[in-house]
Amino acid sequence: MIVSQRISQVRIEKSLGYSCQATSESVTSLFEEFSERLEYFCNDSQVIEAVSSSRFDDDARQLLFQKASLLLAGQNSNFSLHLVSKVNGLSICTKEKSLLYLQEGWGILRALDEQNGAVIYPNRFIDADNSQICATIAHAIEEEDSTGTVLGYAFIDVPQSSITQLVSSDMNIVMALLDENQYLMIDQIGIGEDSTANFVMGDQRSNVPVSSISGEMRTFKGKEYLISSEFCTNEDFLLLFAVQYGMVSRSNSYIMTITLIMALISILLCLFFSYKLGNGFSKPIASIQQTMEKVQAGDLTARTSVTRSDEIGDISKATNRMVENIEQLFNENLEKQDRLRLAEIKH
Repeated sequence: MIVSQRISQVRIEKSLGYSCQATSESVTSLFEEFSERLEYFCNDSQVIEAVSSSRFDDDARQLLFQKASLLLAGQNSNFSLHLVSKVNGLSICTKEKSLLYLQEGWGILRALDEQNGAVIYPNRFIDADNSQICATIAHAIEEEDSTGTVLGYAFIDVPQSSITQLVSSDMNIVMALLDENQYLMIDQIGIGEDSTANFVMGDQRSNVPVSSISGEMRTFKGKEYLISSEFCTNEDFLLLFAVQYGMVSRSNSYIMTITLIMALISILLCLFFSYKLGNGFSKPIASIQQTMEKVQAGDLTARTSVTRSDEIGDISKATNRMVENIEQLFNENLEKQDRLRLAEIKH
């Protein structure tokens, strides 16, 4: 039983680790794909012209909106793209309501100043459409000349649902996604102090893995979890997959119960078929034996009633033929003796 439990737990650990690795690769692919799309969008000459122009009209706004919608084509409807200009105050958003992304001192703007190209920025909030956002992909729109003057920015808000729907497993997995500073982009496990906490705090920090692990036990808020973790996007983020240990135990108990039931059913079936099989052989053999005992006692009219199409049936037929031959020889011998007596009487 203990061996069975351990085998079951090892299977769950492997399944959890495989699901975590596969989802990590999918998350990395998603971020990289949108980073590439956003870079292409920000290097578009029409976008640069609209952002740098001192004046813009409805036609330019419509063109930019179409390009932004095309960038998000085929994706979750909760994705949104924001385009803002530092030159002319232009603001485009694929949703009706937009955030003010040019607020002074925002960390995402500092990150863009420090890094060339697209930036994937942990950014957990609920947007104006009540969609839970977990990250923002940002890219600066720069002048096409050699100066590289920043004209504006483009932002893609990544909804939490686009990450959680990448999980493909039949287990009840909860997940967390956090950056190197343990900022919680997604927290279904309950690592934060509460549902609104953005950072791992206090004693919980020591329980959060800082590298890739597979099938380790960790405790969060008094609950034991089986944990696997994998890095995403060049180790920028850590993805955690967890299954409550109680669920693992219940799974083991369920498997053991099913195993015991199946074993009991197998034993009962074996006993039943053994009984039927035994009767199938013993009864016809006993009938043949009784017939032979009657013949031995002098009853040459005795016959077996076994009619089967197998070897026992062949024995039954052979026995009946043998008794019939004995009876025929006995009757012929009686007739000869009767004729001899009549002949002696006549003489």
